[in-house]
Amino acid sequence: MTALKKLVKTRSGGLEVPDDFPLSEDIENAKIDRHLKIPSIEQFDGTIDPVDFINMFDARMSFFGNAEIARYRFYCTCLKSTALEWFNNLPPRSIEL
Repeated sequence: MTALKKLVKTRSGGLEVPDDFPLSEDIENAKIDRHLKIPSIEQFDGTIDPVDFINMFDARMSFFGNAEIARYRFYCTCLKSTALEWFNNLPPRSIEL
């Protein structure tokens, strides 16, 4: 949680994401439905097969009808421990649509 707090700071205008965040500006600036239904997904810590986790994540997000952009934005919230460290160490703005 500390890593996420460092990544995102709250301002009166909303959320500001630092320039070194892995998601591209296009992903960060895309509008997401305020009524988006987020499925319950157990956090991935790197101890299970990553392909199994991604398949499960994609299946649950699809079931709830979530658009691709929502998947990009929600993915990092499903990571913890070494998996979150890996995500945080990706090159800045390296994940694009």
